[in-house]
Amino acid sequence: MHTLKTRIVLIVLAIFLSGLLALMAYTRHTVISDMKDLLGKQQFSMVSTVAASVSHALRERIATLQEVARPLSASIIEHPEEALRYLEARRALNSRFSVGTFITRLDGEIIAAVPVGCSGRSGTNYQEREHVMRAIREDKPQISPFVVSKESGKTEVVLTVPIRDATGYVIGTLSGVIALRNLNFIQDSGEQVKVGELMLINPEQRLSASSTEASGTARRLPAAGENVAIDRLLEGFEGAEVMRLDKSGESLVAAKRLSLTGWLIVAARPMEEAFLPANEIDQRLFAAAVFMALIVALSVFAALCLQLFPLTRATSELAKRSGEEPRIAPLVVE
Repeated sequence: MHTLKTRIVLIVLAIFLSGLLALMAYTRHTVISDMKDLLGKQQFSMVSTVAASVSHALRERIATLQEVARPLSASIIEHPEEALRYLEARRALNSRFSVGTFITRLDGEIIAAVPVGCSGRSGTNYQEREHVMRAIREDKPQISPFVVSKESGKTEVVLTVPIRDATGYVIGTLSGVIALRNLNFIQDSGEQVKVGELMLINPEQRLSASSTEASGTARRLPAAGENVAIDRLLEGFEGAEVMRLDKSGESLVAAKRLSLTGWLIVAARPMEEAFLPANEIDQRLFAAAVFMALIVALSVFAALCLQLFPLTRATSELAKRSGEEPRIAPLVVE
């Protein structure tokens, strides 16, 4: 009888656990799918906001340079000391450009640079820097690709506007320099968010500046064909999707392109971090399943004992009579 009870309890418990595990698997699949969609939309919305903010910040800085460049004249350009005093008097430039500002002549030579820590730029020739010479040739503001400073060796972005004389002819350029270190130029735009890793990528150069990189240098991305996910990003992907950017594992990646420069703002969160709430739900469901399984097993066993008590008593009575002389007697079953 005890074997029968045990078998019934185990069968009921197995059926119950099978159904419960199936329900847990379905719940996890649904939760993960919904979270992936929700977090993807949230992360893409965030990078879109950051991209718009960075574009706005760059436009503001270009406008500041144009405003400062407007009063510059040929006489100031011809006298480096006067040009230096002019820059030092423009305090607005210090708050807009974390590294400094400088003025070049038509031949690309720097005649004045501020602040003092940036004074090593004076006398440096930027003729080989395409963004400086293009601003002179095309008479339009230019944003450089990621460039390595000749003085500090750090990665920077240079904004350059032409300087015109009274007749409208270009006589030089005014440039402002922003350091990429820790994405300060993004942080300066007012966006402080926790998204795992936040990257600024220049697709043409295959260079990436990361919020987790404190050295102040851009990291070169794998060559074309080595990483399918990165190639897809550089080819123009916008949106949110689970991708494998490196050997560390899959990440929830959101990307938005800056219309002003063609750069990408990319946010990547490891799957373990992004779906941590789902893992916590799994642990709680498992604990609840174990508890419910114990309750069901005890309940089924108690119910069987109650329902089979008359049969158990009858079996016990028959066992007692088996050793007596054979005789006909009633068997009371209550």
